[in-house]
Amino acid sequence: YIVIPRGILYHFEITSSGDNRFLVMESAGPVETPKRYRNEYGQLLEHAPFCERDFRVPHFADPIDERGKFKLMLRTTEGIQEYYLAQHPLDVVGWDGCYYPWAFNIKDFMPITGKVHQPPPVHQTFQAPGYVICSFCPRLFDYHELAIPAPYNHSNVDS
Repeated sequence: YIVIPRGILYHFEITSSGDNRFLVMESAGPVETPKRYRNEYGQLLEHAPFCERDFRVPHFADPIDERGKFKLMLRTTEGIQEYYLAQHPLDVVGWDGCYYPWAFNIKDFMPITGKVHQPPPVHQTFQAPGYVICSFCPRLFDYHELAIPAPYNHSNVDS
């Protein structure tokens, strides 16, 4: 996962020639860890399926000190607007404070398990206003001797 907060300028360079696929999701507010995994100060609790060390800042390239005509595409509530700048928009040296993009490798996710079937919220990785992001990863599966190995067809709309 790569999370880019609103207002952060970015540029992706895909260096592999493999079959790349991306799912881009936008939100009206911040993407964050589920509240039930954090204490009152925002620190991750011990039972969370990840820890602070699992999150990293993406590689920051050297500043591009160029002049010319550079197109900047800006998403607004009305759509995408184009601006042209005389200085390269990535003529910056880093992020300041605590507002910056971050990345999480799904291989660092530690699925929550139980002897019997766990409710869907255990798969929740992140939340944003109006939706949640779930990661269905391989895990030790319902290992109690009387557990139903795969739940019967059902709906779980209140989780």
